[in-house]
Amino acid sequence: MAQALHLVLEKPGLQGVLINIYGGINPIHEGALGVAEVMAAGVPVPVVAKALGNHQEETWAILERAGVEVIRAVETEKAVAALLRRVGKGD
Repeated sequence: MAQALHLVLEKPGLQGVLINIYGGINPIHEGALGVAEVMAAGVPVPVVAKALGNHQEETWAILERAGVEVIRAVETEKAVAALLRRVGKGD
């Protein structure tokens, strides 16, 4: 997850990042640790994450401690709306 986030952050003109983490069998908190690693190094844009699945409460806590806004709703539209608000394009 850290490598993927580094690649996304290289995109010129990037205004924000939406991360969607799902896991049934796989523990999603492992991905959250990768995101937290990148966030600790400094991320110049808002990051919003929607995380549902195995170990989701632990995942939410990891992401929130890292400075990521966590959306706990099932609907992806709510996460998109949160990111748009963070980049100044939402209601």
